[in-house]
Amino acid sequence: MGKSAGENDTTVLSLCSQEANPFSLRVIINPALQLLIPILVILLAQEASVFVLSKFITLSEFGRSLMYPALLALTVAPILYFSMLRPLRENVAELKRVEAALREKEEFLHTIMDTAREQMHAEKALIESEEKYRSLVESTDDSIYVVDGECRFIHMNRKHSARMGFSGSQYAGRKYSEFHSPEQTEKFAAQVSLVIATGESQNNEHQSSRDGRYFAQTLSPVRGAEGTVVAVTVISKDVTPLKEMEARLRTLSLTDELTGLYNRRGYATFCEQMLKVCNRRRKSMYLLYADLDNLKYINDTYGHPEGDHALVDVAEVLKATFRDSDVLARIGGDEFVVVPVNDENDIEKITARLNDNVQNKNLQGGRPYTLSISYGFSYYDPADPCSIHELVAHAEKSMYAQKVKKRMGARNLV
Repeated sequence: MGKSAGENDTTVLSLCSQEANPFSLRVIINPALQLLIPILVILLAQEASVFVLSKFITLSEFGRSLMYPALLALTVAPILYFSMLRPLRENVAELKRVEAALREKEEFLHTIMDTAREQMHAEKALIESEEKYRSLVESTDDSIYVVDGECRFIHMNRKHSARMGFSGSQYAGRKYSEFHSPEQTEKFAAQVSLVIATGESQNNEHQSSRDGRYFAQTLSPVRGAEGTVVAVTVISKDVTPLKEMEARLRTLSLTDELTGLYNRRGYATFCEQMLKVCNRRRKSMYLLYADLDNLKYINDTYGHPEGDHALVDVAEVLKATFRDSDVLARIGGDEFVVVPVNDENDIEKITARLNDNVQNKNLQGGRPYTLSISYGFSYYDPADPCSIHELVAHAEKSMYAQKVKKRMGARNLV
């Protein structure tokens, strides 16, 4: 009859239990057999060897007693070798192979760990470097921003973000043209295109139309993984104080400190430009050369401070006579030059106005002497051009003629 499923499971469990039991009969018999069989083989081999030898050799009792140990050694040695020493050698060799494999794995693990440590150190250094760079970018007073090839903002530091009026990342994707004039956008886009095309940094000076401040810009390439330029970094430094200082220095280099008029260098610079304009437009112009009379007498009699005061009075008379756009300069101790920019060429009207202003200055009083100015004119004709020095020389000659005439008139009065 067949067995039920429950009986089959019981049988399987029973067999599994027997195989798993360390004190089962099979587990005990197997080692005994492994020990008994070599012993039986040794004894049988020994008796067989003695029997064979006794048939061919007659041995005494002493010889027989020596034969048994010898035969035992000859028999036991190979058996011990093949049953114990050889497996032991194989086990030792296997252990060495396992040890070598473990050593290789250990070295491999050490290599992996060293690589991991190096990578961790590199990542830590990179993070620290990025943090330092970010801190530097955010703490600087310069505006720093990044644009792509289409002049769209990719990133900007807090300084520039605050200047542009952005909060957070509102700038992302916005175009440069949204916040700058078409002329400024065109110039900036050309600079960006040049940086992307050449891969070289470019310098640019930019005046903001928003507040009129001046900025020195440095546009530098940002390279991608393949080395191509993918964006442009712009560092914009506010140089308005420097520009103002340059303007002040330029003004000082062109201005007479005492009178506030142009000095010799300033007048020469502007007059050269005016001569070019006259040549281009084929128009004439005149030059007035004026001299303060009796400056040496004023200095010797009333002191140099009073002489300086007289020179300032002459400058004020010239400013009242001519327009702000005209070039008024003090080119020497008591020598003044005026080059009008306007089209007024009525010399009689100009001289009348000049004489009236000198008279009004004397009527104001406050000085122990009479302010007197001698002057002369020269004309520039584009059809017969001359240098600015020649023009001044002709006006100076005319002025001395008037000065001599005034002296002769004074003598006649006496």
